[in-house]
Amino acid sequence: RSEAPRGVAASPARRRRRPSTARRLAFSAVVLAGLYGLAEVAVRVGDRARGANFASHDPSRWLYEPDPFLQVSLRPGAELIDPEQTIRVNRLGFRGPELEPTKAPGAVRIACVGGSTTFGASARDDAVTWPRLLEGKLRAAFPGRTIEVVNAGVPGYTTFHNLGQLALRVLPLEPDVVLFYESVNDLALQQRLAAAPWSHRVVRAKRTHGPFDRLTSASLLWVVVRNQVEARQRARLQAPRGPLGEAPSEEGRRTFARNLASMVAVTRRAGAEPVLLTFATALVDAPGPDDERRAWEGMHSTGLSYAGLREGYRRYNEVVRRTARDGGGHVVEVAPALSGEVAHFTDLVHLTDLGRERLAELAFEGVRPLVAARLAR
Repeated sequence: RSEAPRGVAASPARRRRRPSTARRLAFSAVVLAGLYGLAEVAVRVGDRARGANFASHDPSRWLYEPDPFLQVSLRPGAELIDPEQTIRVNRLGFRGPELEPTKAPGAVRIACVGGSTTFGASARDDAVTWPRLLEGKLRAAFPGRTIEVVNAGVPGYTTFHNLGQLALRVLPLEPDVVLFYESVNDLALQQRLAAAPWSHRVVRAKRTHGPFDRLTSASLLWVVVRNQVEARQRARLQAPRGPLGEAPSEEGRRTFARNLASMVAVTRRAGAEPVLLTFATALVDAPGPDDERRAWEGMHSTGLSYAGLREGYRRYNEVVRRTARDGGGHVVEVAPALSGEVAHFTDLVHLTDLGRERLAELAFEGVRPLVAARLAR
């Protein structure tokens, strides 16, 4: 036992008590919060310096909003700005410039319906999506006439979504021509349904927005770190060792055909001309290991082999041709012109600048006679 001698006062050091565990934890929390705050400020300042906004790091939260009929839809007024890509959604909920709900007298309005390949997920800005390129070509071909092309593509949408999108949001704009570029999302969804019939009946929102997610998503540092972790997880994705499916779901093909036929019929009843585009992919006749890896990364959820994917797209394109023929629509053969050319694709299905330009040219050749006929009325 160590005590100060009688008559001698204890030293200040001996009188000072050690901080309690709670105080030490509180001090550590304050220090960590301060460091986190400094890192948050640094990330935000760096983002502003390079000309990016918060939304560009978390598009699934800022680009979409819940929809009572379509599950999710583009958020009107959303703006994602990044040095590599800029996306702006107009007040009607379509990518591109502002548009009046009511068509002007004498104007010709065209709508392009599809998923991310129509929306332009790989396009650096709104002006180089293929619907906007198509608009430019049509305006050059018919100078002095009012021609508008609406980009009604939404990433992830299948024909289930686009049937509702068409009826609720596209046809009320009174389009004269509607172009459909469909296939990839339907093939992926139908293969998942074939494997687990009740697990994918609802296409969930892009990211859950619970209390924790809303709290953490307010921090740019958290979002940036989360994105890096998810990117590393995707990079480690490995193709399965076991056999993959060689034949796409026949029920899925029939469902795609039924939905597409309904879209064509609804379009014609509204007085518009339906134009169906066959779907192009980067799949080649004789794939190497890199081709197979690329296909697996893009379409792993289908459980299909490379040959199975090729067969799936072949069958779906046959549906496109037959639906146009039987429903009184028009076909634009995009698949034979673009498929298998690496220069046209950034991945398995999304297009490069060259690919979008080529698709717009093909669409222009198919649509020009229809626009001329409308203008001649």
